Amino acid sequence: MNRLAIAVVCVVLLTNCSDPNIRCENQEEAYLIAELYFAGRQDKLPHMGGLVAGYSSKDTQVTYLGECTHKVQSVVTENNKNLRPIFMTFEAVVVNDYGSENWKLKFLEVKDSNGKVLITEKNE
Repeated sequence: MNRLAIAVVCVVLLTNCSDPNIRCENQEEAYLIAELYFAGRQDKLPHMGGLVAGYSSKDTQVTYLGECTHKVQSVVTENNKNLRPIFMTFEAVVVNDYGSENWKLKFLEVKDSNGKVLITEKNE
């Protein structure tokens, strides 16, 4: 992940500190956290260096499930110089420790363009 993305994450985290409900229900922050969890597992994928569709992209969906829990779904594209771009999807469920800066990954699944599961991680 580049420095700009890390800076954006830090700004979002710091600006939502005052109201616990804002942090708990903040879909953009949930997206950024899910993206960080995905980025931390890219070394387990056959192809690395993919770009995740942005928060406001039509290829990204963030759903608030209640109780500070969010489901994030997005498309990942890896540009390959010799071949067509490689597309993957990831789905993550992240949970905020009500109003705090602590987030936990509850579920992560990455699939290739054919629907083959590349990574599955479940945490309770």
